[in-house]
Amino acid sequence: MNEITIAGNTYRYGKLNAIEQFHLERRILPLVFSAFPAFSSVMEEKGEDAVISWEEVIEKSKPLADTLSGMSDEDAEYVTRTCLGVVHRKQGMEWSPVMSDGNLMFDDLDAFEMVLLSFFVIRRNLANFMQKLVIFLADPVK
Repeated sequence: MNEITIAGNTYRYGKLNAIEQFHLERRILPLVFSAFPAFSSVMEEKGEDAVISWEEVIEKSKPLADTLSGMSDEDAEYVTRTCLGVVHRKQGMEWSPVMSDGNLMFDDLDAFEMVLLSFFVIRRNLANFMQKLVIFLADPVK
C-alpha cells in the first residue's frame, strides 16, 4: 500500500483487481488520449525539467476539461467510487475505509481531496497499462 497526506490526513491506497482495472481503464482512456497530446507537446518544446506557467497548464488542459465534462455522471461516479474503494484513512492508530457500500465515510472529505486520491489510485493501478499501451501503439508487431 502507498501512503499520502492530504489536508492533514494520512491515506493509504491499494491495488484494484484486474476486472476493476479494466473497467476503470475503459472509462478514463478518453481522458488520457485528450490530455496526452497537449502535455507531451509541452515536454517536447520545453524539456522534461521545464517549469510550466499556470496559464500554460490551463491552456493545455482544455481538451482534458472538455472530455471530463462530457463524461456521464455514471462513469464519473464509477471512477471515483472504484478508486476510493481501495483508500483508507488513518484514524489514531487504526485505518478506516474512505468508502463503504458506495458511501463516503468522512463528511470532511471534499471534492479536491476525492479527485486527488482518485488520481493517485489511477496512477498506481494503471501506469503499467498505459506504458504497455504506448509501447504497443508505437510498435504493435512486438
